[in-house]
Amino acid sequence: MTPTLAHIANSEARHRELLRILEQEQGSPADRRALLLICLDDPYPPVRQDAARGLGALMSEEVIEVLVHLARGQAPPPQTLASLALPDGALDWQSARAAVAALAALRFTPQVDRSAAVAAELLDDARDDVRFQALLTLYRLAPEHPAIEEKLEALLSDPDAELASSAAQIAVELRRAEMLPALLQSWQGARGPARQALAVAVAELVDASELSPESLPEASRSAVVEELTSMLRDEAWIAQASRALAMLDGQAAREALHAVIARWFAHPLLKLDAAAALIELGDARGEAHLAASLNARRNDVRGYALRLVGVKRLGQHLDHLLQLAKTSDYHADTAVLALADFGGEAATEALREVAQHHADAELRELARAGLELGHSPEPIAPRHARPDADVDGAP
Repeated sequence: MTPTLAHIANSEARHRELLRILEQEQGSPADRRALLLICLDDPYPPVRQDAARGLGALMSEEVIEVLVHLARGQAPPPQTLASLALPDGALDWQSARAAVAALAALRFTPQVDRSAAVAAELLDDARDDVRFQALLTLYRLAPEHPAIEEKLEALLSDPDAELASSAAQIAVELRRAEMLPALLQSWQGARGPARQALAVAVAELVDASELSPESLPEASRSAVVEELTSMLRDEAWIAQASRALAMLDGQAAREALHAVIARWFAHPLLKLDAAAALIELGDARGEAHLAASLNARRNDVRGYALRLVGVKRLGQHLDHLLQLAKTSDYHADTAVLALADFGGEAATEALREVAQHHADAELRELARAGLELGHSPEPIAPRHARPDADVDGAP
């Protein structure tokens, strides 16, 4: 009898049962393999995601064959199904959500070239979700695949907004400066959250490609800066919009950034993001807020302010970092990370001293890592926001 979780109506309970079966390795590998394949079409996304991951430990030629056919929306040969104890009707081969989960599972196969080829093929699929997952899978498996080179620019204008945003982030990571005009065009035609994400991506591509903000047509740059400035009113976008405004030298946004700092209910870490942007824009109000935050009552605010001192290389606060790193203070480790980002002779010498003589073994190791890397081993924040960061299965 083919194992299934269909008898469990509650989605969360069904997910817990799947995790229990995987953790305890209940049943034979063949039973678990069949169960995971069936779960690729479960209505509950976490079940599909964990089924895709779970198949990574149970891969076989037959499993890969089923995944490839499922991703393409085709039924595999009957002998393949029989070898996996999957009866007819166990899966809906036309299911878009199962195709998405199958593409996610293909990330875990040993046949990387084959999986990448299938993902590349499905970049032209008629189903939006399938195209989206095909791009994520292909980029995860083979970021230099010719299909990315050939189709990324066109994907910036994909009718699926989420896919267009992901294509933009990939263009940023690959530093594809030549795609800036296409990205601007995509932004101009977008609406809602996708438009906001693409505005951030425009700034990030300018920054990642080491272009000057003036490389954008003045009208386009002003329009993007205006868009980013309006995004400061939405707390969900403050951090990204602040960084993007600094990347585009958005001087027109200085008052709006200061308004974030002055806002009564804005999160204090977001206020620091706005302050960091003001520092980049040469506005003294940003540095004043950061200096005050170094003495804030909240540990997270003090810690973030310390990291910003290192990233922005604010020399007026270097002595504070140098002293703090050598103590047993709660934020001694944060000061070590900040010194690694700060760089320079004084910071390097302090890291050497911590690495050799600090009483805390973890801090000594942290300092050694910073010296070896030439920067902090723990990034202050993701350089480029990735909407797909935690997507390994169906959205």
